[in-house]
Amino acid sequence: MKIRRKWLDNSGPQPEARFRLKESDWKKGGEWDWQDNPFVGMRELRGLVVLMAMINNWDLKTSNNQIYEHRGGGPSPAREYVVKDLGESFGRSVRYYALGKGNDLGEFQREGFIRQVDGERVVLEFRPIILNLNVTRDITVDDVLWTCRRLAKLSDRQWRDAFRAAGYTDEQGAAYSARLREKIQEGLALASRS
Repeated sequence: MKIRRKWLDNSGPQPEARFRLKESDWKKGGEWDWQDNPFVGMRELRGLVVLMAMINNWDLKTSNNQIYEHRGGGPSPAREYVVKDLGESFGRSVRYYALGKGNDLGEFQREGFIRQVDGERVVLEFRPIILNLNVTRDITVDDVLWTCRRLAKLSDRQWRDAFRAAGYTDEQGAAYSARLREKIQEGLALASRS
């Protein structure tokens, strides 16, 4: 009864959520590097980079990435590569850590997405931390389209739920998701290039 009473006394608005994998059959297996991992050159990794650019997660450093190893059998993969820290997202992207700013709606709305298209190569406005400056070097029109087509399938409810789970108000979540939808449309517009 004491525990229940304490829980009731602490109900109400809570700080934003932090989600971490804590399963008994998964263990941490080290960190992975953006430019040295088994997926370098694959569309899926480039798509992840496009997503990081879309949310302005400029803090792309190895210590923010985790490998989880599955100890049990079954259909699960032996390893999962996770971006575990998105805390410097949704602001403006920067090359130098001291200048970084996350969770700033005005900055997020002002920063562009696609700077230019040079042949099949897409130059993004995104400025990742200087340690991984070249991570956007090989992004192509197909990479942007692949990513944006997947994001375009998310429903209004999924967008609301994602931002609500992260501790944003409904108004903040609506504003962030509106800007993300604009970026998705900008990316999808690349399909009309011929």
